[in-house]
Amino acid sequence: MSANILKLIACITMMLDHVGYLMQSYGIGNYDTANLLRLIGRIAFPIFAFLIAEGFKHTRNVVFYTGRLLLAGLISEIPYNLCFHKSLIYKPSLNVMFTLAAALVALIFADMCLKSSKKEVRFLFALPIFAACYFADKFGMDYGYWGIILIFLFYLIDGDSVQKKLLLLPVILLFAARRVIESFIAGSVLSDWNKMQLFALLAFLPLALYNGKVGNAKSKNARKVKQYLFYLFYPVHMLLLYVIFSNIGKMIAFF
Repeated sequence: MSANILKLIACITMMLDHVGYLMQSYGIGNYDTANLLRLIGRIAFPIFAFLIAEGFKHTRNVVFYTGRLLLAGLISEIPYNLCFHKSLIYKPSLNVMFTLAAALVALIFADMCLKSSKKEVRFLFALPIFAACYFADKFGMDYGYWGIILIFLFYLIDGDSVQKKLLLLPVILLFAARRVIESFIAGSVLSDWNKMQLFALLAFLPLALYNGKVGNAKSKNARKVKQYLFYLFYPVHMLLLYVIFSNIGKMIAFF
């Protein structure tokens, strides 16, 4: 399974999750159906996180890569706020592209530390990770510090051997169980929504089937088109969903 197929799976499951959220938010359709869509949507973020870690390892220019994510985050913020908060501006809340970009910046510095010839510098690798976790939490980035941690753990897993791929399982399990862990520490009752996060573990299957290849592309231009379509999908689908769901009552009345 190539990276392009993983992206497609992540995009589709993310969109289904957002449809389920809006069904519940606007009180449209069957609640159980919406819950099922949200359950399927738990698969999306672990795949995106894995692709960021892989992209960091293989990109030719990590600065440009980070810049593309930040630009996508800026473009997506208004559609994100409209879709999830029904407002042009909503603080503190930043879309997932900022989470991915923050993790990527942290990886740049953590990687420099870990590859340093000086032992004392290698021990500093955790500082950029902690800093990214702090800012992700402070500015309300989607998935917060858990998103940063997940991407960093994926970064630590290298190679294509069966043993390496099996290491994906405990990493995804930790992420999937994050709400269970937080509820246990806080001594609070585990909500149905928090229990649903456990289904993120399903992301292990497509990730375990990853073959380390980008995917078929006839030319450099075709690869670029696919790349930018991926970035555009995020803001465009949220904006379209917001327009549809915010006007669905009028549409039904019209017909």
